[in-house]
Amino acid sequence: MRGVVVLGAAAALLLAACSSGGGERSAADDGPDTAPVDACDWPMWGQSPARTFAAPSDCPTGLSAATVGDLEEEWFFNTEDVVSATPVVVGDTVYVGDWTG
Repeated sequence: MRGVVVLGAAAALLLAACSSGGGERSAADDGPDTAPVDACDWPMWGQSPARTFAAPSDCPTGLSAATVGDLEEEWFFNTEDVVSATPVVVGDTVYVGDWTG
């Protein structure tokens, strides 16, 4: 249920961000309206527009060939149906879309 709430809130924020303000733009508004992205986040499919599918080596993941055997499941969320979407990670939050919206 929490996942549905998180996804609903994310969808509402996305729709609000995409809506037009309808006002005139000033010369100061000529640049892109983007927030800085932490290089260690995984904000899209493939991690980056280059689709590297890898976090930069300077990200503090603690993963290496020596530590991979010690990995344990940290959390699990049971969904009502199959999830085929790629998750997005921003900070400490994971966003996953599914067919139920």
